[in-house]
Amino acid sequence: GLEALRNYKPLIGSNVGGIPDLIDENKNGFLFKANEPKDLAEYILKLYNNPELSQKLGENGNKKLLREFNKEKHYTELIRIYTK
Repeated sequence: GLEALRNYKPLIGSNVGGIPDLIDENKNGFLFKANEPKDLAEYILKLYNNPELSQKLGENGNKKLLREFNKEKHYTELIRIYTK
């Protein structure tokens, strides 16, 4: 997931576990219900048939990565936790 965001790729993932934390629906990718391969296929085709949308979602994803998953923010949060 993070590698895709770093490389300006849109995300498609199931709505289980930590995956929804990475995907902002219709902003940097799409979430589908687990065990619904038809939904997954629809999202893949949607991105394949719309390169402009794919590019836009990829750019938004990279911005999310830089905003939410950067080292400084991570270190600051760790320090805050440890000092408690």
